[in-house]
Amino acid sequence: MSSCVLTRLLAAPVWAAAVALFGAQAQAQTTTYACKTDKGVAYRSSSPCPWSQKTELRYYGPVTPPPSYNRPIQRVERAGEELKYLSPRCQTMKEGIRTAPNRGLSYATVQELRQNFERDCGDEDREAMNKARKDHYEKQNQESSARAEDQQRELQAKADQDRNRQQCAEMRLSLQNRKQRPNPTEGEIKDLERFEQRYQERCGR
Repeated sequence: MSSCVLTRLLAAPVWAAAVALFGAQAQAQTTTYACKTDKGVAYRSSSPCPWSQKTELRYYGPVTPPPSYNRPIQRVERAGEELKYLSPRCQTMKEGIRTAPNRGLSYATVQELRQNFERDCGDEDREAMNKARKDHYEKQNQESSARAEDQQRELQAKADQDRNRQQCAEMRLSLQNRKQRPNPTEGEIKDLERFEQRYQERCGR
């Protein structure tokens, strides 16, 4: 037998073994096996089941991880105006209850916080809320009074402007009539000059 033929015969088993090994590795990376123990307990494995256990091919292909679940962010209520009337301890407790949804606290924990707050700060909280409502109403009344005063000033300014405009129209007409008088005396000329000066000071034209 020639050396060339002998080389081919020796290389063939090596090549077949390499192909088999490559295929086994590729299959191991993409295969999931469903196995059962001798006692009937089912489990899954990325490797073939032991010979003593039942093997069943369940999935062939890339293993996709389950989608992750992101807990939705809860809406947190705005802090109330009554906080500034509470003691530091009660402020902290009330803020803890307000921000509880976004801190992942359970319903039972939040209920316990509410009970503790009611026991220790309930009366103080109600008094603080009454003060906050009183401040709110007083602020509204002050703003309403300020708006009413502004409106009154605007109306008064408009009335003064209209009255001044009317007076200027009357003075302008009187000035024109005085200038048209024939043969004015020296006294009438001086009166006309003074009147025209007052008109310029008041009406600007």
